Amino acid sequence: MKNIIDRKAEIVFGFIVLAVFIALTWVTIQNIDTLQTAQNQKTIDEASIQETTKTTIDLTLPTETLFTEAQKLFTAGEYADTIAIYIEILTRDPENVNVHQQIAHTYRYWNKYEQSEEWFLKAIRLDPNNAFLHTDLGKLYRNMGEYEKAEAAFHDSLAINPNDDTTYSYGLGYLYFEKQEYEKSEEMFKKALEINPQSEIGHAGLADLYREMKRYEESEAMYKATFQLNLNSEAYLGLGWLYIQQGRFEEAIVPLEAFLKNIREKGEVYYTLGRAYEGSGRVEDARRAFIRAVELNPDNTNFTSALETFTQLHPL
Repeated sequence: MKNIIDRKAEIVFGFIVLAVFIALTWVTIQNIDTLQTAQNQKTIDEASIQETTKTTIDLTLPTETLFTEAQKLFTAGEYADTIAIYIEILTRDPENVNVHQQIAHTYRYWNKYEQSEEWFLKAIRLDPNNAFLHTDLGKLYRNMGEYEKAEAAFHDSLAINPNDDTTYSYGLGYLYFEKQEYEKSEEMFKKALEINPQSEIGHAGLADLYREMKRYEESEAMYKATFQLNLNSEAYLGLGWLYIQQGRFEEAIVPLEAFLKNIREKGEVYYTLGRAYEGSGRVEDARRAFIRAVELNPDNTNFTSALETFTQLHPL
């Protein structure tokens, strides 16, 4: 009897050992797969950047100098080069939250939303109580049309810093604007101005909202208030659209050209300027504007469609 019991015990013990071995093997395989996936993703990201980058910046320069150069390249729309420089900075300072945020921000402007989300989440893991990171992640989700995620991210930000006027204006205000929940949008923009009466985005947001609601006089007044706060505000684009909506094409040209001269190149501004030129009879200027819009954003179907329609109406 004792031998039988011992034999059964040996069999049970053997099964236990086998089960533990299988479990450990599975965990090891999963870890290897995870590491391999991460390595592959890193290789893909680096390869894609290397394929598109053409920067002549000396990457051995001091970090502060590289950061300045990256900001210049970002302003010029050279996003691959910008990211290549930030990646170099991270090799020197791997846990630099600001650089993670700048990479995510650059990918967002480059319309590479999945990569942007990945880098924002990396930054948040490094600094989870950074309200600005949550706000920026919310902006990204809004761009992606992920409105529930965007709203959650904005509220995460406000839980950390309830007096951040930017999250109320550029965050929730524009979120509800895009969802056409205009009363909520107006409430958020006004909340931002209550917190900070000098909020440029609060004024510009109300201007955009009133333009959409066809409250044109209020809209123009808010745009002018915005420019009193910042002469180089990107609200020039909104003012241009306001004038176009009212058929004031010649007036629309002035703020749109000012945007391109004083701020930066942007496909949407060239597209809008093309509309203004076309409306004012400046056909060749309109053609050049539409072409430049497509050059800057070749995947934007609105821009390509506008150029095709324009070319049909005004062949060379």
